[in-house]
Amino acid sequence: MGQRIDQLVARVEDPANPVVWLDPSTSAELWAALPAALKERAFSVVVLDGVADAASLRSELLGVLGAQGPIREALAGLPSADGEQGWVFLYQAPEQLRESDEAAFEDLLETVAQIHEIHWSERRTHLKLVVRD
Repeated sequence: MGQRIDQLVARVEDPANPVVWLDPSTSAELWAALPAALKERAFSVVVLDGVADAASLRSELLGVLGAQGPIREALAGLPSADGEQGWVFLYQAPEQLRESDEAAFEDLLETVAQIHEIHWSERRTHLKLVVRD
């Protein structure tokens, strides 16, 4: 028996895990249902598609956030509204980035973890990265 959507959402809502690793066998249907389920739980959801290297990661992240400058500053400055739980970035296929620039991938993980901790301690909101790996 595989995971259910409510189990995945609960993992995202757990403040102890800024990066939520999903098994590669997670069904396409479950992955496709995740954005709507997270939005129902008051998360802002960003889907990272087409990220193949450090440059495309920067371009995509800053593009969807409407920001310029360092990624860390853009993530640290994400707005939060009353009643919202925070932000979730869904990254279904990180293999290409990991293969082309392992350091950029590791830096993304570390940055998300650090900014999540700041957001959680200062305003009780999340910054999560969900990776299917």
